[in-house]
Formats: sequence, structure tokens, C-alpha cells
Amino acid sequence: MKANIPYSKRELRRMNEYCDKHIQESAMKCQWLMVIALNDALGIGRDRMMKVFERYQEIVDEYGGLKKDEIADEKVVRRIKQIGLPINQLYT
Repeated sequence: MKANIPYSKRELRRMNEYCDKHIQESAMKCQWLMVIALNDALGIGRDRMMKVFERYQEIVDEYGGLKKDEIADEKVVRRIKQIGLPINQLYT
């Protein structure tokens, strides 16, 4: 028989904070790796990369607004298909 010992609210909060911190760190590392790839493959330098960062923030903000209407992921899929990338590699 398995014992079901519930976590306290404090423990749950600390676990969530721990997970959130590591998720954010991983996402940031992925973004920096993409920056390096864009620089290596396309020669995108600081000035053009800053333009990308500005547009990226606009897209993130827009995505947040669309999530409230539950259409954000659909919009992302449509845009990726418009670009011509195989969506099955991005959403598995």
C-alpha cells in the first residue's frame, strides 16, 4: 500500500519556485544558443540582433494577450507554416 503524504503549501511553493527558476534559466540558454547560431550562419551582428530582440519582445507580449483568448498556439502554428517550416518538429 502506498502512502499519500500531501506536501504543505510552503513545500509546494518552494518546488514551484525551484522549477520556474530552472525553466527560465534553460529558456535563456536556448535563446543565447540561437543568437550564436544566427551570428554564425547569417552573420547577424549586434545592431540587427537588437532589432530582433525588440521584435521578439513585441511577439511575446502579443502571444500573452492571445493566450487569454486561447488562440495563441494556433497563431504560432499558422505563422510557422507561413514561413515554411515543418511544424511537426516544433509541436510534437
